[in-house]
Amino acid sequence: MNESTFNFLTLLLQSTAALLIVLDPLGLLPLVVAVTRQMNIGQRRRVIRHSVLTGFILLLLFTFAGTAILSFFSITVHDLSIAGGLLLLVIALTIVLSGRVSIGPTVDGGAGVVPIASPLLVGPGAITTAVVLVGTNGVLIASLAVTLAFFVTWLILRSSVFIFRILGESGSDIIGRIMGILLAAIAIVYIREGILGIVRTARLGGG
Repeated sequence: MNESTFNFLTLLLQSTAALLIVLDPLGLLPLVVAVTRQMNIGQRRRVIRHSVLTGFILLLLFTFAGTAILSFFSITVHDLSIAGGLLLLVIALTIVLSGRVSIGPTVDGGAGVVPIASPLLVGPGAITTAVVLVGTNGVLIASLAVTLAFFVTWLILRSSVFIFRILGESGSDIIGRIMGILLAAIAIVYIREGILGIVRTARLGGG
């Protein structure tokens, strides 16, 4: 292995690791169980597959044209953070109050894909990381890192099916409501960071 190949692989592994830390598929496992609690095994697998695929396409899109897209709509990462936080907060309150998420008429119609694909997987942190990786390591490494990171994420989230079997109906209901509270806290963090980011930007602009 020559030095250029070694450097390429090193940057690719570093980029993939950075994305996996942001995507945090292990941390999302209880939330995925909560969102898909009332689905059968086939429906749950389908939603996870569609969610990961949707998230992958979204982040790949932002990897290639993230800066241009945000600039075109005059959207900042802080705006995305607040919007994602508000969406998560609504979902979290639904989980805590009713023990389930109702987003759409049927599972096949996309219920569950919205919170898992975005903003849980593809949120402000993942978008920012992808854009930064393009700037530092180039589009090729960034896009390959996104592909590898989402493949690993899909493998990990698939295990939620086995977790659900272990927990059972009552156990997953309890976990779901607890995770709803945690999700609400995550939503508040998104909103807070977005507001603080806007305030910091305004101060720098004014100064």
